[in-house]
Amino acid sequence: MKILLASVGVVVLASLAALALYGTSLPNGKDSVEQPRNGEQIQTPTEVEPELPADLRAHIESKSDLIVVDYPKPLQTITSPITVRGMARGTWFFEADFPLYLVNWDGLIIAQSHASAVLDPNDPESTWMTEDFVEFEGTLEFENPSFEQEFSQRGTIIFQRDNPSGLPENDDALEIPIMFEPPAPTGNGNGTIDGNGPRPCTLEAKICPDGSAVGRTGPNCEFAPCPGASKY
Repeated sequence: MKILLASVGVVVLASLAALALYGTSLPNGKDSVEQPRNGEQIQTPTEVEPELPADLRAHIESKSDLIVVDYPKPLQTITSPITVRGMARGTWFFEADFPLYLVNWDGLIIAQSHASAVLDPNDPESTWMTEDFVEFEGTLEFENPSFEQEFSQRGTIIFQRDNPSGLPENDDALEIPIMFEPPAPTGNGNGTIDGNGPRPCTLEAKICPDGSAVGRTGPNCEFAPCPGASKY
């Protein structure tokens, strides 16, 4: 397993490097035209999927005859817990399962679980022991690893082929790049950012002469007056 994770890790870091070069900017939605009743044309944006770098797209397409992920889509923003879904050849499973890993921007594993074949208990012919595609589902729980820098919002879900033999030639994995939610603002939120919305003040305290403490507040994040202190 250590050898397998090491080999998978090389590919993960390569994929994350491609995302780093690509950045987190997404293409603008193309405009569509609505025809209102008064005959005037109004431009409204239509939602488009983010464009993947060519090497990541090629990686996903190269595995499409073995495993296909329906959810999440590449570069989709995820939250915990996330339930992944798709279908894979029966040879991707062992005992109806295969490993799942979630790594952060640096390739560090922050969650691991397994995906299980979705079988019909009422169908005696429903089995994972086949060379055909079998639906799967699995759940990952994790703590959001992102912080202020945008690169920290990138990650990858690894759908690893189960390889009980341990033979390197049987190793395989599909990697789907995802995005983590940006971190929530912290502080008291009384300030502003460029005049647009709240800006968190730093969580510092000033000790007053009477031993009490006051924090920063207001649009300029200044220390509040000490009790009994003059405002002038």
